[in-house]
Amino acid sequence: MERELWLLLYHMALSCDKLTKARYRPAVIVGVYGWAVVHDRPVSWACQRRNWPEALFVEPCFCLPSQATMSRRLRSADIEQLLDEASWRLTEAWVFCWVKIIDAKPLPIGGFSKDGDARWGRGVKALAKGYKFYAIWGAGPMPLVWGLAAMNVSESAMARRMLALLEGGGYLLGDSLYDSNPLHGLASHMVINWWRRGKSPAPVWATADTRRNGCAPWTCCARGSEKRCMSTAVISSATWVG
Repeated sequence: MERELWLLLYHMALSCDKLTKARYRPAVIVGVYGWAVVHDRPVSWACQRRNWPEALFVEPCFCLPSQATMSRRLRSADIEQLLDEASWRLTEAWVFCWVKIIDAKPLPIGGFSKDGDARWGRGVKALAKGYKFYAIWGAGPMPLVWGLAAMNVSESAMARRMLALLEGGGYLLGDSLYDSNPLHGLASHMVINWWRRGKSPAPVWATADTRRNGCAPWTCCARGSEKRCMSTAVISSATWVG
């Protein structure tokens, strides 16, 4: 399954790649990074040939860069531009999705970690130290809006930030953590109806602008940082709604 998923991502990266004369094309850098992501391994692992099937080396333009090359190129503008284009292609087919889901996934780390940005907060049925991945999903393989924050940042606080980036109307499905008057008020001004799990939704409605233009393109919380979203999105999308 990992090989088939990687082939889809790599071919899409090739179709977005406009730089053809570089020794390591942006699509190759993204492809190596994607191989590490789908296997939940560090980038250095993906730079070693023994961790690749030989059949994949017949793919167009593919060759393995070094770890130093990966570290340098992943921060470059051409990679950010390619990831922007790829993320848009993965979400453009779902911009008219009327039913969306908002949720958060804890990303715990070790309790004795010295990570200065990690915080203690509510994880899965217990306190945990780490971060949370917050997202609003449509029906596509990538979140429409997403964010990453410390574990102690509440779902309702992050929802207010993500709603500011969400355009259009429809239903937004969330659990009881999002059932607050401020969020309902904010959503009502944005032509969005909150739908708490287990409750019947109110009728959806739209303004004239929404009916005429539909939903505008979705924007990531950290524009140009889709590579940091990729690992969580690929691994978590199948189990997002428990």
